[in-house]
Amino acid sequence: MYVICFLALSAAPGCDKHPADRLVDPTSSNITGVWSGKWVLYDDEIKTNGAQMPFNEGATQDFRYTDNPRSGKMCIRYSWDGSPVLTFASLPLHPDNYLQSDFVGFSLICAKTTAGYAAGAKDLSAGGFKSITFWARGSLHANVYLRVEANSIDPNVYLRPNGYTGVWMGTVTPGWVQYGLNIDKNVNNLTAATDFVKFILRYDEDGDPSTANTGRGNGGTVFLDDIELSSNVWPPK
Repeated sequence: MYVICFLALSAAPGCDKHPADRLVDPTSSNITGVWSGKWVLYDDEIKTNGAQMPFNEGATQDFRYTDNPRSGKMCIRYSWDGSPVLTFASLPLHPDNYLQSDFVGFSLICAKTTAGYAAGAKDLSAGGFKSITFWARGSLHANVYLRVEANSIDPNVYLRPNGYTGVWMGTVTPGWVQYGLNIDKNVNNLTAATDFVKFILRYDEDGDPSTANTGRGNGGTVFLDDIELSSNVWPPK
């Protein structure tokens, strides 16, 4: 019996769950009244206490991809071959679900389920968060960009260029590189956030989100890891 207990205790540090992450994850189950200034949103697993919500049907995603993560054992793999995808849209924006060839993506949402998205808003304002950082690698075809958006109530946020508060848009390299985007408590509505962060693969012929495309691209694949909310501005000084 002593041997069994000793082995059980010895094995505990090797678990995939990291109790120390609770220090930087102020979810309702872990709240202490003190914010650490950092919230790990993904590291081997989603750590938001919320769900992930796809924007389309037609891309492939794997949140437990084990080949060459940036740290730990797993990362996110998200891939699109450029084919038209079924985009989910509610009335009256579109008469029905429809096919399009401009983008695919997903969001790490605050709600525990996609059905509860609208009612699952979280107050993130007390954390003093000023940026979202993430690591990415991959390969994108011509005129396809990785686009990252913070929570926003701006109906035209999808038209905003790279560098707008809460928006990052660019390409990635085959090796892991850290990127970041600055956020603002008011601009990004952190008092009633429905999304932590959105990741999008976007086809854009001229790199200007406000202009229309005439063709379509061939998609690409990105890998994402170590996604965090931070109280530090980006880039670090």
